Amino acid sequence: MITGYCITTAGEAKRYLRDTLVCLSKLCDEVVIVCNKVGPEEIRMIKEFGFETLTDNREWGKNQDKIKENLMHHLGKKSRDLMVCLDSDEVLEITKKELQELKGDAWYVYVMNFWGDGWKRKWSFWNIRIWRWNRIIEFQHTPLHCGLAPKWCYEVGHYIPVILQHYGLMLQSDRLAKVARYEKYDPTAKYKDKAYYDALKDDTFDRINYESIYQALHKEVGVYKEKKRIIIKPMKYIFLKNKHGHIVDVPEDQVKETIARGGFTYVGEVSTDNSKEVAPVQTLPEVKLDPPVVEAPVVPVGPVKSELDCEICGFTAKSSKGLKIHSKKHQ
Repeated sequence: MITGYCITTAGEAKRYLRDTLVCLSKLCDEVVIVCNKVGPEEIRMIKEFGFETLTDNREWGKNQDKIKENLMHHLGKKSRDLMVCLDSDEVLEITKKELQELKGDAWYVYVMNFWGDGWKRKWSFWNIRIWRWNRIIEFQHTPLHCGLAPKWCYEVGHYIPVILQHYGLMLQSDRLAKVARYEKYDPTAKYKDKAYYDALKDDTFDRINYESIYQALHKEVGVYKEKKRIIIKPMKYIFLKNKHGHIVDVPEDQVKETIARGGFTYVGEVSTDNSKEVAPVQTLPEVKLDPPVVEAPVVPVGPVKSELDCEICGFTAKSSKGLKIHSKKHQ
């Protein structure tokens, strides 16, 4: 099964969302669209394609990694094969047959940034848009530029001469709107080189010659050596519900410490060894178990009740400094 996913927000129906949905419909057997503060136009368009939706209205500029990991928990309910991830202004130039014939675990494609009446060669780049589902779902923990795929994909990805058409920077108005967003959420350019932010203000572009672009891509792919696959030790994660109603996945070796804090109930578990959910744990340290849930849970969306509570494991710190020190354990 090929699963596609995309995150969209208000206003995208008037831009390039339809093109993205058409692309996903051609490539995928199932599609899930995350709706982040969308309007009625986006809802109507997604329903038109019959795609599943998942609502997550946390602030995009501060919670991208959390929103995407929440989506992965939701997708973990059943087995699947390939994953195709797109932004709501992107179109992937590949066929379903070509997808099914790919060998490996993750793939870089060439993100071609359309810019004005042409494209921006300097600010076009390789990025992961296809990967193989294996239940390892941790994203880079940054509020911006955390990627559309889990962290492990970027370590093992193969390069393929496939173009991803990105329309989101084509119009000057869109580029300036993005500049404004970055000035709000990353004013010190902590998460991206300032040169990229500055480039968004530049209206110059390169003329498009697809023949020469494809020739260059094939040549560049030829010089890249395949990356060695990182051996990831299988790990079992236990799903617990904290006192705020959030469901968190805790590595097996940290379960005893987490439960000792109190306020947690058992939900289920999953392994990262490419197998299906393992059998529910029958004994946990001095805790009354809720009936096991067979399917991997969806992480509920909503703010924590205390500013000193850890959003991930529920630990309550004595001060904001203590919470900051504790949070480093999850990075």
